[in-house]
Amino acid sequence: MRLSECLPEALCSRPAFPAASQAQNWEKVAGSKRNRYLFERLLQAAEAALTAEVPTLPASLFMEYTRNGNRNRFEQCYFRRRRQLTRLVLAECWERKGRFLDKIIDYLWDIAAEPTWCLPAHIRGHHDALPNEEIPTVDLFAAETGMTLAQVLELLGEQLTQQSQCLIEVLQSRILERVIAPAEITPFPFWWGEGRNNWTPWCCTNILGAARVVLATEPDRLRTLLLRLCQFGENYLDKYPTDGACNEGPTYWTVSPGIMTAFLEQLVLLGAEADKVYADARLRPMAEFIVDANLGGAWFVSFSDSSGKMLPPLQFCQRLGERLQSQKLLSFTARQLALLEEEPAGWETVFDWPLFNLLAWIFWLPEETPRVEEAAESKVVYYPVTELVFAQAPGLAFAAKGGHNRESHNHNDLGQFILMLAGEPLIVDLGSPEYSRDTFSANRFNSIITNSFGHNVPSFSGLGQCYGREFATRAVEFQEDGSSLRFTLDLVGAYPAELELKYCRRTLQLDLAAKHLLVEDDWASTRELTMQLPLFSAGSASRDGQGKILLHNGPARATLTLLSKNANCQCEPFVPEDLAVQKRWQCGLSRTEFTLAAATAGTLRWEIQAL
Repeated sequence: MRLSECLPEALCSRPAFPAASQAQNWEKVAGSKRNRYLFERLLQAAEAALTAEVPTLPASLFMEYTRNGNRNRFEQCYFRRRRQLTRLVLAECWERKGRFLDKIIDYLWDIAAEPTWCLPAHIRGHHDALPNEEIPTVDLFAAETGMTLAQVLELLGEQLTQQSQCLIEVLQSRILERVIAPAEITPFPFWWGEGRNNWTPWCCTNILGAARVVLATEPDRLRTLLLRLCQFGENYLDKYPTDGACNEGPTYWTVSPGIMTAFLEQLVLLGAEADKVYADARLRPMAEFIVDANLGGAWFVSFSDSSGKMLPPLQFCQRLGERLQSQKLLSFTARQLALLEEEPAGWETVFDWPLFNLLAWIFWLPEETPRVEEAAESKVVYYPVTELVFAQAPGLAFAAKGGHNRESHNHNDLGQFILMLAGEPLIVDLGSPEYSRDTFSANRFNSIITNSFGHNVPSFSGLGQCYGREFATRAVEFQEDGSSLRFTLDLVGAYPAELELKYCRRTLQLDLAAKHLLVEDDWASTRELTMQLPLFSAGSASRDGQGKILLHNGPARATLTLLSKNANCQCEPFVPEDLAVQKRWQCGLSRTEFTLAAATAGTLRWEIQAL
């Protein structure tokens, strides 16, 4: 059933969450130990915000993106405004004494006065360093700002109206002109309606959240916009990989299938039947992907622009588990919540979420964390369309990928793999770089973090893999018997034609019980080529005096043995220039470099054995 077919003839107008005036609803969620801890921290942050100035957003910060490519300094202030507003609003809803209202109004007034809600990096086709748009750009965060302000009106509209009716009118006007009206234009002016990636569900969810409040008294206009957003949602579902894998990586799953949950739940708020909204068979594998991409604990696969260690939006996982009747998701949510109780550092992610996400955390999660036993058996999962492999056994986790080199948030990394031992990363994917003007430009693959030289895949005579949909794997084979797996990919299609490669077969053989990995790269060319292969590992890498390399990261320990007689290797500490990667791998990194001398064919074989 298409999303538009789920809509009732007459739309309802139910709030997503209780208003602050509904004290009994807020008192009810106060019984949760998790929520009490959350609000203690939120109150502390809100009280600190009472005496602090609203962060300024001067024009000079906006212009930095055009001038020097830096986007972080502006974005830090931009998002700090919204985080502080969220904390003040939730503190007021929790306490209901009015002491945060004036500061909330300060933030609302200043955010409403911003020249644009769009990030500098997302304004396309504008050549000035400052924005002056005929049609406001609705990007991810303009839409999210609109939804946040609408949510404030839904929660605190009664109290804010008592302070200033003018404020209410200004906020409604800004949301209309900056988020809703641009999304109503025909032909539609923004690329994200095509459904290519996370922008579609992310923007649609937030636009709907804004429109559901601001257009509550205009049901016909709301329905027309809703039908358009549903079509965009269908475009997204139609283009999503049919095996359910998120080729943008787990970090972007949170704002792709994850945020889609908030869109679907708003359809239910508007009167659609939940059973019909969630009837699409494509939703379950999309939702459960985040479980398979978990490598244990807080570690997730860091392919594409993903971060490795993260806290997924468990409120969305819980709701998806309930709606789709997925015990896999419900058990995963329970395990992750239990982990959060043991490792409070994960809470820092929660405090930074936008308002809707925090409200869903408060109201959608179970009051007490269900106790679920950690699965001890081995499991292997293969996604045949995206060519992703995930495997786990006690004390071991493994992931590998094929695919093509024009995936969303692509890195040129066909054949890349990750290995964890004893709950810690050992062979790593460096993850996403610090975003700058170059990150999503023609210069993207100048960075070692995104090009193939920053991944454990071969290069030949100084040339690595290329970017583009045509640069893809060939002759992919996957076999597994429960205790071992074999993943073979011909990577020849990923390399430039000038190398004249005939084939470049990578074979990964993993014995889960023995914790043994064998890697073989077999290639041939009509030209004489040298071959290089970098291997990035967490912690230290050092020779043991017997021809082996000891890899060591805390409890994760293994030996690396080079099996090809005509190959050489050396290892050294690796200090990335990228600040985001430095911060992510504070345990330190090492790089082991394999080389094969010039030849027209060669085979590089090596193995890793856990200690």
